[in-house]
Amino acid sequence: MAFLRAIAWLLLLIAVISLTSDLTRGNGSASALLTTTLSHWKDVSPGSLAATAAFVRDTISPKALDPVLVRVLLLPAWALFGSLGVALALLGRRKLYADGQWKDAPVYDRVKLPIGARVVGPAIIQQNSITWK
Repeated sequence: MAFLRAIAWLLLLIAVISLTSDLTRGNGSASALLTTTLSHWKDVSPGSLAATAAFVRDTISPKALDPVLVRVLLLPAWALFGSLGVALALLGRRKLYADGQWKDAPVYDRVKLPIGARVVGPAIIQQNSITWK
């Protein structure tokens, strides 16, 4: 769960940076220049883009490359990374049932809590072998 949340934050950071870049390149004009994910990928690592295209074409299907992958890569980079970040953040959250309803709950690693630490609940305190709620 923590891994998913960390990846989500990284993707959301990339989305914010990409959106900021797109908005500031407009030089104050009313219309912003929205850079596609494909354009960013071509600029950053054209070799990996070609390798990914060959992998999809040869392993999955040639039809998956053009109508599916290319359409996804034509999305603005901030929209693609932001959407993936939100999806992973939602997958990585923890819920518990308390006071008659499901609630988001912070998760604490018991081993990392200092001696005498107080935790405001409801919360999940987890350990490798046990989870207390």
